[in-house]
Amino acid sequence: MRGRSSLVLSLFLILSAFSSEGAILRGRVVSVLDGDTFDVMCGRRKLRVRCLLMDTPELHHPVRGIEEFGLEAMKAAESMVLGKSVILETAGVDRYERTLAHLWYRDGKEDRDRLLSEELCRLGLAQPLLMGDELTYSDRLELALEEACSEGNGFWRVARSRLFSPGQIKSELTSLRGHFVEVRLRVSRISDGPSLWRIYPSERGFSVTVRKEVFRGVLPGYLSEGAEIRVVGKVMAGYHGAEISIGSAIQISPFRHI
Repeated sequence: MRGRSSLVLSLFLILSAFSSEGAILRGRVVSVLDGDTFDVMCGRRKLRVRCLLMDTPELHHPVRGIEEFGLEAMKAAESMVLGKSVILETAGVDRYERTLAHLWYRDGKEDRDRLLSEELCRLGLAQPLLMGDELTYSDRLELALEEACSEGNGFWRVARSRLFSPGQIKSELTSLRGHFVEVRLRVSRISDGPSLWRIYPSERGFSVTVRKEVFRGVLPGYLSEGAEIRVVGKVMAGYHGAEISIGSAIQISPFRHI
């Protein structure tokens, strides 16, 4: 009887080790698909892992192709984790059957553990992606993005040299999608949806989307009808025309005339 109980316990521990529902797994990164997606060998099982809380530019998008800073993000991730042992704090799987996880790696130079999403945000090669209830470490990413903004790292540097109006974004969408820009606009209307706000200027064909997690569900006072704001982010084509999706409060701010 004791032998059977031990066998059941062993099987339970093995299954728990390979569960992607809130488990902590150890593995080795065997391939880097882009800045936020990896193949990780955990024992004899290979997991396709999508990092939580961040979004890096696309490398394989069917329309936008290779986005600006996509290759840089992938190469930076390769230098940090490819072939190395990592720790995954998992939180289930997405609709593509990828394991969602916070990915930690060891920095050999400073002999400390680092969170990959935090480091890529600090380099200006990723935007925070706050979705759902799994927001652990979101404050760390916010501080990393603030550092990237103040130092002009990555997309912050190029966006500041590309100042557009909403009308220009709309008219030049074909050439601008997948690129980072700065837009200044006057808020005409704010649509309140279940999971996000959509901010419209007076010009049609352009909008800014803000997930409610970014502001903890409460819009700040400077985001109101008639306010002038500045937005930094990646241009995309959506159902509502040209749009920029905001992943951090640092990417949207009141515009002050000098």
